[in-house]
Amino acid sequence: MSDKGDKKRITLFLTQVYLDALDHLVDEGMYMEYQ
Repeated sequence: MSDKGDKKRITLFLTQVYLDALDHLVDEGMYMEYQ
C-alpha cells in the first residue's frame, strides 16, 4: 500500500464532501433570500 495514494484518495474525498456542503449552503442561502 502506498501512502501517497491513500493521501490523494482522502484529499479527493474531503474535497467532494466540502463541495457538496458548499452547494447545500448556497442553495439554502438563495432560498433564504427569496423568502
